[in-house]
Amino acid sequence: MQRGVRAKQWTFFALAVAGGLCPGPSAEAMRYVEFNISVDKKLVLRTSVGDSGHEDASTVWRYLKRLPLRTMNGYRVRPDPGRPQQATLKGKVQIVPHVGNVVALDRLRLVRSTEDGKWRLAPEEVERAYRERSSMGGTNTHIRKPSDRGPGRSR
Repeated sequence: MQRGVRAKQWTFFALAVAGGLCPGPSAEAMRYVEFNISVDKKLVLRTSVGDSGHEDASTVWRYLKRLPLRTMNGYRVRPDPGRPQQATLKGKVQIVPHVGNVVALDRLRLVRSTEDGKWRLAPEEVERAYRERSSMGGTNTHIRKPSDRGPGRSR
């Protein structure tokens, strides 16, 4: 009995050493990137993604071209009359990134590929909002990495 236990211990030890000498791919922390969209100070849409944390602010902002939007607080996106694949948010529209500068607009156009598809920001609206962000002094190119959150602050 003693011999079988000792053999298992040595096998486990050998595997542990071999695993330490031949590590797999290193794991990097992911950064959580979130964008909230509000109309007249009411949160109506949200989208999020994770990335490696190495991307600059302009790259992160342009994620909005491909990310589907989720409705919040019971909001219902209403398509523009006669254009079921387009909707225009009107009022005091704000795009609020998880990090970086808020963009305020008076309208924001959404698109979807099918009548029942997920809404996204129209690509040209992403660029317009990015230019607006830059003209408002939004040249903050620092995007927080997971380690920037400080002690005890996680998502």
